Amino acid sequence: MLAIHRTCNPDNAGEYQYVLTTIVGCDDHYGADAFDQALEDAIGVKATDDLTIEFTLREPQPTFPIILSLWMTFPAPVHLLPNSGDKWPEGASAPGKLAYNGPYVLTSYAPQASVELAPNANWAAPAGVSPTLDKLIIKFIDDLATAADAYRNNELSSTDVDLTQLETLRSDFGDGVEYFKFLAPSTRGLEMQMKTPPLDNEKVRLAFSRAIDREELNRVVVQGGNEPTTSWLPAVTGGADPDAYADTVGFDKDAAATLLADAGYPNGEGFPVLTILVGDSPAAKLTAEFLQQSFKTNLNIDTEIEIVDSATRSDRFTNEQFELFPGGWIQDYPDPENWILGLFDTGGTLNNYNCSMQEIDDLVDKARFNTNDTERKQQYADINELISTHACGIAPYWHENNHWLIKQNVVGMRENMAGQDGAMPGDWAAEAWGLAP
Repeated sequence: MLAIHRTCNPDNAGEYQYVLTTIVGCDDHYGADAFDQALEDAIGVKATDDLTIEFTLREPQPTFPIILSLWMTFPAPVHLLPNSGDKWPEGASAPGKLAYNGPYVLTSYAPQASVELAPNANWAAPAGVSPTLDKLIIKFIDDLATAADAYRNNELSSTDVDLTQLETLRSDFGDGVEYFKFLAPSTRGLEMQMKTPPLDNEKVRLAFSRAIDREELNRVVVQGGNEPTTSWLPAVTGGADPDAYADTVGFDKDAAATLLADAGYPNGEGFPVLTILVGDSPAAKLTAEFLQQSFKTNLNIDTEIEIVDSATRSDRFTNEQFELFPGGWIQDYPDPENWILGLFDTGGTLNNYNCSMQEIDDLVDKARFNTNDTERKQQYADINELISTHACGIAPYWHENNHWLIKQNVVGMRENMAGQDGAMPGDWAAEAWGLAP
């Protein structure tokens, strides 16, 4: 109950509240100016006994059981956070400040450096699989080139890969030996702030999209490591094939120039200088430089690049303080609605680029609680086409692959690699990690 109340509490401003909108009263409380006890009490979730929680929904939602497996519904420790508005404790490893229900517990924490974990003696191991490691150290290394050097020096057992070094790393460590790649349910593209003129003009957004040579971008920036696309939703998640909308939004410099002229900026004349906001990583900077050159070459317009740290970049995006933003999405749960709800419906809590189309909103209203699964998924496919072909907030340019280096004596990571991995291979099955004798 507490986790649901925390997500619906307006004082917490939980960005993922939109996935709980079907719970009676959650929207009412979240939409209030501040915490209201009566509104919290009216939320449709209650414990009927020690082992049963009852939810009252506004309408049947086919994906609700999946949503209940996500982090915003995980049990919250009432002995540490008795009220829904209590702040999550800081200081990490201080005794009594955190509760654990996973295979490991935190034993030490060095901010921006590392954490050390030890097996959780109270963890109920599913299927009898318990942690075999005495200690697990996770290091925070922003520069993946530095991480690769640490991996070479046997200071790391596994690391994410700097895609700007992909060919060298694949050659040095062997494809399928220590280097591994697998498709992630993730799409990246150029996000455009539609409340900022002239990005509110669809022809301008389409001109930007058609000025991007996705194949060349993929080759130059990540050495062919990703999958170029014109579709927001990957085909495997109920979207469309990568080239499905190539004739509408794919690379065509002549069509791009015509669109910009039709928008009132022939040969780029009078077009304002927009800023591309990126993080401080080699791939991010290369991406921004490629886009900048593409817009200059194909549209004759100038753009500026602003490089910021990851925290600033995230904060600027959340507060809609950007113009052009190479960003995107990675799936939270395996259903096409996760690529749409909150992201492209008008006023959605994650719709930071302010996409707003009545056709999208109407289809969302039809699909959200549609129990006809075939019809529902087609409605989301139709929304995907609208997003992609109107560049509504984003011009997709590739689907991501995950790339990892894993030492041969490490077990449990390769075997449990999945597209949902958020930090490292098999990160939802850390209890399976180990070292071969």
